[in-house]
Amino acid sequence: MRKSLWPGLDELAEQRSRTGGAHFKDPPLPAGPGVLQRRAAPGLAEADIDDDGRLETLVNSQNEKPAMLAQQGDVTGNWVLLDPEGTRSNGSANGARVHLRSKSGSQHRENRGGGSYLSQIGLRIRFGLGENRLAEVQIRWPRGTIQLRKQVEGGRVPEILEPFGGR
Repeated sequence: MRKSLWPGLDELAEQRSRTGGAHFKDPPLPAGPGVLQRRAAPGLAEADIDDDGRLETLVNSQNEKPAMLAQQGDVTGNWVLLDPEGTRSNGSANGARVHLRSKSGSQHRENRGGGSYLSQIGLRIRFGLGENRLAEVQIRWPRGTIQLRKQVEGGRVPEILEPFGGR
Protein backbone atom coordinates (compact mmCIF):
# COMPACT_ATOMS: atom_id res chain seq x y z
CA MET A 1 0.00 0.00 0.00
CA ARG A 2 1.28 3.47 -0.88
CA LYS A 3 2.05 6.01 1.80
CA SER A 4 0.42 9.39 1.29
CA LEU A 5 2.36 12.61 1.80
CA TRP A 6 -1.02 14.19 2.56
CA PRO A 7 -2.79 11.68 4.85
CA GLY A 8 -6.56 11.99 4.70
CA LEU A 9 -6.56 13.98 1.45
CA ASP A 10 -7.32 11.07 -0.89
CA GLU A 11 -10.73 12.23 -2.08
CA LEU A 12 -13.17 11.74 -4.90
CA ALA A 13 -12.98 14.46 -7.54
CA GLU A 14 -15.93 16.80 -7.81
CA GLN A 15 -17.49 17.28 -11.20
CA ARG A 16 -19.62 20.33 -11.99
CA SER A 17 -21.06 21.97 -15.09
CA ARG A 18 -21.01 25.75 -15.38
CA THR A 19 -24.45 27.26 -15.92
CA GLY A 20 -23.34 30.87 -16.33
CA GLY A 21 -21.47 33.38 -14.25
CA ALA A 22 -20.34 31.77 -11.00
CA HIS A 23 -23.15 29.18 -10.91
CA PHE A 24 -22.60 25.43 -11.26
CA LYS A 25 -24.72 22.27 -11.19
CA ASP A 26 -24.16 18.54 -11.22
CA PRO A 27 -23.60 17.35 -14.80
CA PRO A 28 -26.41 15.43 -16.53
CA LEU A 29 -24.23 12.42 -17.34
CA PRO A 30 -22.24 10.41 -14.78
CA ALA A 31 -18.48 10.69 -14.76
CA GLY A 32 -16.29 7.85 -15.94
CA PRO A 33 -14.07 5.68 -13.75
CA GLY A 34 -11.16 8.16 -13.83
CA VAL A 35 -13.15 10.70 -11.81
CA LEU A 36 -14.58 8.12 -9.43
CA GLN A 37 -11.24 6.95 -7.98
CA ARG A 38 -10.01 8.27 -4.65
CA ARG A 39 -6.65 10.00 -5.01
CA ALA A 40 -4.50 12.76 -3.62
CA ALA A 41 -4.30 14.87 -6.78
CA PRO A 42 -2.58 18.20 -6.13
CA GLY A 43 -2.40 19.24 -9.78
CA LEU A 44 -3.80 18.91 -13.26
CA ALA A 45 -3.23 20.06 -16.80
CA GLU A 46 -5.92 20.67 -19.39
CA ALA A 47 -5.79 21.19 -23.13
CA ASP A 48 -7.47 20.05 -26.33
CA ILE A 49 -4.73 17.53 -27.09
CA ASP A 50 -6.34 15.94 -30.16
CA ASP A 51 -7.84 19.15 -31.68
CA ASP A 52 -11.42 17.84 -31.60
CA GLY A 53 -13.01 20.71 -29.65
CA ARG A 54 -13.15 18.81 -26.32
CA LEU A 55 -10.77 19.51 -23.44
CA GLU A 56 -8.75 16.62 -22.04
CA THR A 57 -7.52 16.69 -18.44
CA LEU A 58 -4.36 15.09 -17.09
CA VAL A 59 -4.61 14.58 -13.33
CA ASN A 60 -1.29 14.59 -11.48
CA SER A 61 -1.69 12.18 -8.56
CA GLN A 62 0.71 11.69 -5.69
CA ASN A 63 2.61 8.36 -5.80
CA GLU A 64 0.61 7.21 -8.87
CA LYS A 65 0.83 7.50 -12.61
CA PRO A 66 -1.03 10.51 -14.05
CA ALA A 67 -4.60 9.82 -15.19
CA MET A 68 -5.86 11.12 -18.55
CA LEU A 69 -9.54 12.08 -18.49
CA ALA A 70 -11.02 12.48 -21.96
CA GLN A 71 -14.55 13.53 -22.84
CA GLN A 72 -16.55 11.08 -24.90
CA GLY A 73 -19.42 11.71 -27.29
CA ASP A 74 -20.12 14.26 -29.97
CA VAL A 75 -19.14 17.90 -29.72
CA THR A 76 -22.26 20.07 -29.73
CA GLY A 77 -21.86 23.45 -31.33
CA ASN A 78 -18.90 24.93 -33.16
CA TRP A 79 -15.61 26.08 -31.66
CA VAL A 80 -12.31 27.61 -32.67
CA LEU A 81 -8.97 27.06 -30.96
CA LEU A 82 -6.43 29.81 -31.66
CA ASP A 83 -2.71 29.14 -31.53
CA PRO A 84 -1.06 32.59 -31.63
CA GLU A 85 2.71 32.80 -32.04
CA GLY A 86 4.63 35.98 -31.37
CA THR A 87 7.39 37.06 -33.76
CA ARG A 88 8.16 40.50 -32.28
CA SER A 89 6.58 39.99 -28.84
CA ASN A 90 7.24 36.86 -26.78
CA GLY A 91 6.97 33.62 -28.76
CA SER A 92 4.08 32.15 -26.76
CA ALA A 93 2.06 35.38 -27.16
CA ASN A 94 1.50 35.76 -23.41
CA GLY A 95 -0.38 39.01 -22.87
CA ALA A 96 -2.05 39.04 -26.30
CA ARG A 97 -5.67 40.18 -26.05
CA VAL A 98 -8.13 38.44 -28.35
CA HIS A 99 -11.58 39.71 -29.27
CA LEU A 100 -13.86 37.34 -31.20
CA ARG A 101 -17.10 38.44 -32.88
CA SER A 102 -19.74 36.18 -34.36
CA LYS A 103 -23.44 36.53 -35.14
CA SER A 104 -24.32 35.56 -31.58
CA GLY A 105 -22.09 38.13 -29.87
CA SER A 106 -18.58 38.97 -28.68
CA GLN A 107 -16.08 37.17 -26.47
CA HIS A 108 -12.78 38.33 -25.03
CA ARG A 109 -9.72 36.45 -23.79
CA GLU A 110 -6.22 37.34 -22.74
CA ASN A 111 -3.54 34.77 -23.47
CA ARG A 112 -2.20 33.91 -20.03
CA GLY A 113 -0.45 30.61 -20.48
CA GLY A 114 0.71 29.03 -17.31
CA GLY A 115 -0.80 27.70 -14.18
CA SER A 116 0.07 27.18 -10.57
CA TYR A 117 1.78 24.57 -8.41
CA LEU A 118 1.74 21.24 -10.32
CA SER A 119 -0.92 22.58 -12.70
CA GLN A 120 -0.99 23.95 -16.25
CA ILE A 121 -3.57 25.26 -18.66
CA GLY A 122 -3.14 25.00 -22.40
CA LEU A 123 -1.41 27.88 -24.19
CA ARG A 124 -3.99 27.97 -26.97
CA ILE A 125 -7.14 30.12 -26.72
CA ARG A 126 -10.49 28.33 -27.03
CA PHE A 127 -13.80 29.96 -27.99
CA GLY A 128 -17.21 28.34 -28.28
CA LEU A 129 -19.14 29.53 -31.34
CA GLY A 130 -22.47 27.78 -30.72
CA GLU A 131 -24.37 27.48 -34.00
CA ASN A 132 -22.07 29.94 -35.80
CA ARG A 133 -19.60 28.63 -38.36
CA LEU A 134 -17.57 31.79 -38.90
CA ALA A 135 -16.10 34.47 -36.67
CA GLU A 136 -13.95 37.57 -36.87
CA VAL A 137 -10.88 37.66 -34.62
CA GLN A 138 -8.93 40.72 -33.56
CA ILE A 139 -5.64 40.29 -31.69
CA ARG A 140 -3.83 43.06 -29.84
CA TRP A 141 -0.28 41.75 -29.52
CA PRO A 142 1.81 42.61 -26.42
CA ARG A 143 3.90 45.13 -28.42
CA GLY A 144 0.76 46.99 -29.53
CA THR A 145 0.22 45.67 -33.07
CA ILE A 146 -3.42 44.99 -33.91
CA GLN A 147 -4.21 42.14 -36.29
CA LEU A 148 -7.66 41.39 -37.76
CA ARG A 149 -8.65 38.05 -39.28
CA LYS A 150 -12.06 37.83 -40.91
CA GLN A 151 -13.92 34.64 -41.76
CA VAL A 152 -12.17 32.39 -39.22
CA GLU A 153 -13.81 29.01 -39.68
CA GLY A 154 -15.13 26.99 -36.72
CA GLY A 155 -13.89 23.49 -35.96
CA ARG A 156 -10.31 24.50 -36.76
CA VAL A 157 -7.03 25.35 -35.06
CA PRO A 158 -5.65 28.23 -37.14
CA GLU A 159 -2.06 29.21 -36.52
CA ILE A 160 -1.79 32.97 -36.18
CA LEU A 161 1.62 34.63 -36.53
CA GLU A 162 2.21 38.11 -35.17
CA PRO A 163 2.83 40.50 -38.09
CA PHE A 164 6.38 41.82 -38.43
CA GLY A 165 5.21 45.40 -39.10
CA GLY A 166 3.51 47.81 -36.74
CA ARG A 167 4.91 49.63 -33.73
